[in-house]
Amino acid sequence: MIRHTSSDVNTNALHFAKPMLTDGTGNLVELFAGSRCVGNVAEEKGMNVFSIDWQNFDKIDLAIDIEELQTKDVPFVPDVVWA
Repeated sequence: MIRHTSSDVNTNALHFAKPMLTDGTGNLVELFAGSRCVGNVAEEKGMNVFSIDWQNFDKIDLAIDIEELQTKDVPFVPDVVWA
């Protein structure tokens, strides 16, 4: 069984996220955001980020069950939806 620490997961997520997120402005909705590892990278690259999770973790913008989410809950039209 392979075990990963949270720093391994964050490093791996950053590795995959950086090539996919372009520099400059854009809107990212991060679903199942948890620790916001993708959202943090997007913010570093100058994107607007709206993070959603079912629990109110640190820096989560909206804590809601994904089945209850409506388009009016997101304050912008996203360019990228990360799930």
